[in-house]
Amino acid sequence: MPAYLHMLDWQLRLKANNPLDKPTEYDAAVAWLKGRGKTAKTITDQDREEFIAYVFGQYYKIVSAAIRKYDPHHLYVGSRVHARDTQFSNVALWRVMGRYLDVISVNDYFVWGPDPQEDPRWESWSHKPILISEWYAKGRNVPDMGDTGGAGWIVKTQEDRGKYFTAIPQDV
Repeated sequence: MPAYLHMLDWQLRLKANNPLDKPTEYDAAVAWLKGRGKTAKTITDQDREEFIAYVFGQYYKIVSAAIRKYDPHHLYVGSRVHARDTQFSNVALWRVMGRYLDVISVNDYFVWGPDPQEDPRWESWSHKPILISEWYAKGRNVPDMGDTGGAGWIVKTQEDRGKYFTAIPQDV
């Protein structure tokens, strides 16, 4: 799911007087702000981060209830967290995920490997186990495969790919 810092601002820019341009998201954003004693002119980046947590919380609340009703014997791992700039350090979001998810799934791109300082914070904020569900390196030297799409690292050779995977700290 996207988690843009200015998601709240975008919702508030919808035209409140136009019934065709006034979806539920606008009403929810206005009510959420009002409940915090804020207006569109007084919001801060902290409010924006907490709005991301609110939106994800609404989503997880609905989805987790449906999963638990129809498939109660399986783990709910959520919708893979992947936005380093708006999700990885958003404490409010991790607390919301901890409320609704059994395990938190993280796609950890653009880093050499799991960060031993970062990952324990996620567990302490959410009180849930963390599953690094996607990270990778792509080798350029495979014939007929550019292997340049996606978010992982690009390395020169398949041997370099092996070095990438063996360089990940084993105690994480």
